Amino acid sequence: MVPSSEAPGEGQLIVSVEMTPLATPDFRPGKQPGIVHVIQQRLTDVLLGCSILKLSDLCIAEGQAVWVLYLDIYVLNAAGSLLDTSLLAAVAALQDTRLPAVHMTEEGNVERDGLEDIEQADAAVAAAAVKTAPLQLHGTPLSLTCGVYKQQQILADPDHEEEDLMAASITVVIDEQRNLLGVYSVGPASPKQVLSCAEMAAQRHAEVLEQLQQAASKMES
Repeated sequence: MVPSSEAPGEGQLIVSVEMTPLATPDFRPGKQPGIVHVIQQRLTDVLLGCSILKLSDLCIAEGQAVWVLYLDIYVLNAAGSLLDTSLLAAVAALQDTRLPAVHMTEEGNVERDGLEDIEQADAAVAAAAVKTAPLQLHGTPLSLTCGVYKQQQILADPDHEEEDLMAASITVVIDEQRNLLGVYSVGPASPKQVLSCAEMAAQRHAEVLEQLQQAASKMES
């Protein structure tokens, strides 16, 4: 894609979240529920606003060509904590993304490296000859949602039915360095409750990150 004149050295990340018809009995096909747009915006805020993905890393040739990434998330089961699961899915997808090695030709076209060798090889050899590079991410953001029940008790990772009983909801986004990347609160929550949720989010991050790394290793083997 040709970049915009306002940002000639930056690519784009387009985030889309869609609720499938079987995700929850409360949803009917047609207009997407408001939570979908909230998740889209918060994913964009975390991934781009916190520089987890730098759009400058998607530049092929400044002013001439950039990559555009489409991150499509489909909710199959809205069982609760949708931002947590959507962010986990987004991070896993981006970590698994590999971009082809390309260069600009004299005519101003984008061409894959080693294209002539690939065209002359059979299908099996050609697939192995394609040069790719992993997408560079600057951190691993994960989140934990906690519900506040009767303004006193804190419940981590409430399900869909439990969420309806909560007086408040707190979502904390944190990275592997325990940096706080975002706090999203709905309803009355005290600073002490937010801090408690942040401490639980740090513990959960270590557990989920290990599972994410194990899953990635199995895919590579």
